Amino acid sequence: MTAFDLMVIGVVGLSTLFAFWRGFVRVIASLAAWVIAVLAALRFSDLVGTLLPDLGETEGTRYVLAFALILVGVLIVGALAGFVLSRLVSAVGLRFLDRLLGAALGFARGILIAVVVVLFAGLTTLPKKDWWQNALTSPALTAAALSLRPWLPKAWADRLDYGTGERRPARPVVKAAA
Repeated sequence: MTAFDLMVIGVVGLSTLFAFWRGFVRVIASLAAWVIAVLAALRFSDLVGTLLPDLGETEGTRYVLAFALILVGVLIVGALAGFVLSRLVSAVGLRFLDRLLGAALGFARGILIAVVVVLFAGLTTLPKKDWWQNALTSPALTAAALSLRPWLPKAWADRLDYGTGERRPARPVVKAAA
């Protein structure tokens, strides 16, 4: 077992533990709040930016501030909604089930985080290091990262290199009908 394996176990373990502690309802509410917050900030930062006072900097400063304000505001509302929903789940006696499902979701989130880290690492020389090559978790995470290749931007997908000799095309080659 290498440092890479310990890092993966740590990320997955902490994600599982935190999600168990928070519960399924709060984890889902948080995830939904992040998605809604980013979409709302992208959609409305131009409008809110025009309502803010001139800060003396570039015009872009107002829009960055507007984006941040919208993002934080929606995240606060989402956290409050998650808290209230979590209390409702506890009140009807489903707290343990909520936490158990939260742990399962946290485990999946931890694996996803590890796969994303492996994806980014595939753009560097890290996968060629001995501690990576000798890791017990490396083959499965590398296979998962490579399976995402068709959905990545072509320039990125073509640069993924895990030192395995795997050089499949980024997207499946479609042959024209004869």
